[in-house]
Amino acid sequence: MKTAISQRIVTAFVLATVTALAIVFLPSVLLSILLACVTVAAGWEWCRLGRSHGATKLRDRLFLLFLAISAPIFYRYPVVLPWIATVAMLWWFRCTFYVVFKPDVLPGTVWKTNYWKGLLTIVPAGVALSIAHDSFDGGRWYVLACLSIVWASDITAYM
Repeated sequence: MKTAISQRIVTAFVLATVTALAIVFLPSVLLSILLACVTVAAGWEWCRLGRSHGATKLRDRLFLLFLAISAPIFYRYPVVLPWIATVAMLWWFRCTFYVVFKPDVLPGTVWKTNYWKGLLTIVPAGVALSIAHDSFDGGRWYVLACLSIVWASDITAYM
């Protein structure tokens, strides 16, 4: 038990350090490509939520391919960003509604994993981080602060 926790701590420290260095020192275009890789990893996990083997079908692979190209493409074509932000906000308002007003709804009926829910969850996150990194002075620090808040919340929840 103690070695498993120690291994998690060391792994988290190494990954956090590498991520922080990438956010601070990488140019925005390279960070966008790195975020595309992270987006694909998140998509892989999303596919595993619905099944036990990850991306085993052609549609899983197409889903992952779309995720891989989404962050760099949307980063380069900012005209779609207001649409992505609007759709993402509507999606999160819907999620919030179900959590607050319908907590007794069976999780399988509302929260069943499928591809469009993955797109609404994963793509806006990658795109938002890419854009925030490049959009204004101090964007790198804003991204690092946002991720630090998420990391702190995850660590606290785990403990």
